[in-house]
Amino acid sequence: MARRALPLVPSSEPELAKLARLLQVECLICLAELPEAASLFASCLQSHETGRMRIRRDFVGARLLHAFGYRKEAERAFRDVVTADLELSLYKDAFLDLLYVFGMHVREGELQKAEAICEHALTQPELAEFSHEQMRTVWMLLLENVQRLAVATDLLGEVRTYLAAHWRRPANDTPPFLRALGKLKPNG
Repeated sequence: MARRALPLVPSSEPELAKLARLLQVECLICLAELPEAASLFASCLQSHETGRMRIRRDFVGARLLHAFGYRKEAERAFRDVVTADLELSLYKDAFLDLLYVFGMHVREGELQKAEAICEHALTQPELAEFSHEQMRTVWMLLLENVQRLAVATDLLGEVRTYLAAHWRRPANDTPPFLRALGKLKPNG
């Protein structure tokens, strides 16, 4: 789909074209078409982005490193992405990027690393200062579930949707996933 959309992007919108290429790389990573993803990503490196576009490109690059098995390099790149998000006050992006890395660690059984991500989201001064009570509750419940070995990865999509919509202000009603996270039982 992204491949077909790219020719429709007007040449007057180079940023949109770059985003479409990065989306295409992400899709190829999800489909495990890694050589094609790497080739397309290499073409993304030829332009010299700055600001948010560079950070998004670096995030996709970290995903690609991880997909190829370069875990330490990917973790370092993800850390750099979150640092860059915070430097530019891109709090929404920082929360979403941290959630992605949290989910990655949970799916790989690296629960201590997932726990560290939650603690970072709760204690990083810029994020802690920016977070509202409902956001802190989300991260606290994720942390508690990791500590109890009871993380439901199927809820992470709902958490992501919540973070994307309510990163600045809490939802009017308690999101259903918060109740579900609070009721999860330990694995075993």
